[in-house]
Amino acid sequence: RGLETSERTDEIKDALRKAYQAISATTEGHESLSGLYLWLMSSTAILHESTLLSGEEKTFFEEIAKKYQKPLTEEIAKITTRNNTCSVAEGLGNYISFAKDSSKTDLELALLQNLLRSNSRLQVTSTQVAALDGTEYTIPRNDLHRVLGGFLDSFDRLQTRIDYTQHCALAFLNYQSIIEKQKK
Repeated sequence: RGLETSERTDEIKDALRKAYQAISATTEGHESLSGLYLWLMSSTAILHESTLLSGEEKTFFEEIAKKYQKPLTEEIAKITTRNNTCSVAEGLGNYISFAKDSSKTDLELALLQNLLRSNSRLQVTSTQVAALDGTEYTIPRNDLHRVLGGFLDSFDRLQTRIDYTQHCALAFLNYQSIIEKQKK
């Protein structure tokens, strides 16, 4: 629209601020891990690394994310599921990556490790493909080799999709990055 760079930057900042305020308002009560969780934590991690925002503006967004994370940490700790929870793990890894107080992220890091351990059992291996051969499956039996390395939806529903695998891969990459930063 022909806006000067500073005007575009102000528009982007304003749009981001409004989005975070809307998310914050809609997540009061924190009854469930919603789709907003991954978006909020991913966006905040990106903003944390951005040169677009000032330190004060980054702090504003990080504080909203921390407010959202605190009650969800307790909810994440209760997850005992046989389902794929990689999107939660990805969001949690993003949170840990920008949270400044490492003592407060120890619990979250332990939760992330547990989620990744649980989700790693959902990764399709050649042994699982052999076991699945002949069972009712969403992929034709002749194509089972195509899902090697992918992640199942759950132990009860033998289905894999690219988004499950993408969330799992990013969750594991986030974890690796966090561990490497801790070593420094």
